[in-house]
Amino acid sequence: MASEDALLAHRSAVPKPLLWGTILFLAAAPCVLALATLGRIQPDENYQVLEPALYCARGYGMLAFEWRIGLRNWSLPFFFAGIIRLCDRLGIRDPLACRAVMALPLFLLHLGLLCAVYRYARRRIGAPAAYLALLAVGLYGFILQFAGRTMSETFSSAFLVMAVDALDACQGRWRVGAAAAPLAQPPRQAAACGLLAGLMLGMAVVTRYASLYAVIAVVIWLVMQRYWRLLRWSALAGLLVAAGLGMLDWLTWGGPFHSLLLQARFHALAGAEVQHIPVQTLSYYLKYLPIYLPLWAWIGVVVALRRFLPRLPLGLFCAAIYWIALFLTPHKEPRYLYPGVLLILLDAAPGIVDAIQRLPRRGLRVACVSGTLAMSLVSVFLHRDMKSDEYHAILLAARPPEVTGLLALESDPWDSAGYFYLGKNIPWIVLAAPAGREFQQALADPRINRAITRTATGLAQLRAVGFHEIDRVGSETILAR
Repeated sequence: MASEDALLAHRSAVPKPLLWGTILFLAAAPCVLALATLGRIQPDENYQVLEPALYCARGYGMLAFEWRIGLRNWSLPFFFAGIIRLCDRLGIRDPLACRAVMALPLFLLHLGLLCAVYRYARRRIGAPAAYLALLAVGLYGFILQFAGRTMSETFSSAFLVMAVDALDACQGRWRVGAAAAPLAQPPRQAAACGLLAGLMLGMAVVTRYASLYAVIAVVIWLVMQRYWRLLRWSALAGLLVAAGLGMLDWLTWGGPFHSLLLQARFHALAGAEVQHIPVQTLSYYLKYLPIYLPLWAWIGVVVALRRFLPRLPLGLFCAAIYWIALFLTPHKEPRYLYPGVLLILLDAAPGIVDAIQRLPRRGLRVACVSGTLAMSLVSVFLHRDMKSDEYHAILLAARPPEVTGLLALESDPWDSAGYFYLGKNIPWIVLAAPAGREFQQALADPRINRAITRTATGLAQLRAVGFHEIDRVGSETILAR
């Protein structure tokens, strides 16, 4: 069994330039991917963050029903509205350039997450092996897809991972061996680690209320382990964040914790009083688990449970409680699994790397590492169409200063790019088909001088009123008159 001194000696085995270069690259990759592809994973990344932020900053934008009844808090929209106002003062008005500025906090947040993943793994398996665990997590396809997106799951998951790392750091370094256990519990770190963890947990809930399940799991875990000092400091920081949330809701919705209480009631009554919110069966998520978790993660979980006991790994415990709550919640969506996936990978990555480095032959170890990283990357190609062509077409069509109105065909108003990517407050009509009164009104409106349509839908009607094709972006045709 390796000693603490042996573990410390391994810390210098990974050159700092290589380590930090890798972390910075992995932190930037999701942001670059999001900017290059545009589109959306789910409409909420536009209509729960970008559009309300645009409304706060410039006074226009599409507000979903949540922002009319007080179902969400204004923390994220206010934050990004500040970035939009900053861009306006700096003369940055192009939507893509503004979105690039918005990527900076996403980059910093993902940077913090990756540092937490590395530190968490290093305490268990040493620096060289932790570097491989970092690659397995950082190159995971769904993280590359999600981490650069303005989704509540993106923000909340990063805060949860950093909170788990902070709580784990207070327990000292781990022995690497069959009887794995923390080597020390430095009491001086309790205040700093507890305060940081409480702050991160509080922010995880503020950015996404469903993460409260994971916070409850943390409290249960701390009580089970009798880490009272950590619990006190974490609770103090968490209560301060909660007080801020209560004040924010009071100022914006007229009552403390208005959005939190309303959302709890809203999801509890999904399918009953709230008819337009679909209800799924308990087994709904089972078909997504093999897709959202690579094969190496399942193996890593088994290894982590065997190698790092007797203390129950906090990441796995939080993920288990969180997922149980998700399975029991009536309304379900695949993206809701994402925070639990990250918490599982936090423990699964050190587990799989520990198993690989114990294989007898070097060639076999290299093959297993290559296979693990390949399994991580391949999931980036499993996502459904993200409407990238439509987003790029809207940017290109609306960018010229002479554009005074835009018509988009074969789309849904609540599944399109929104005013943020339009970049200006002009008439914008989104229709599923070239028919109906609204379509005829759009054709008769002289302000509508640009149109985009998928494939050849509505081309004949558009040409009849003076539109002509000026460009193509993938499956989208751009027309002008």
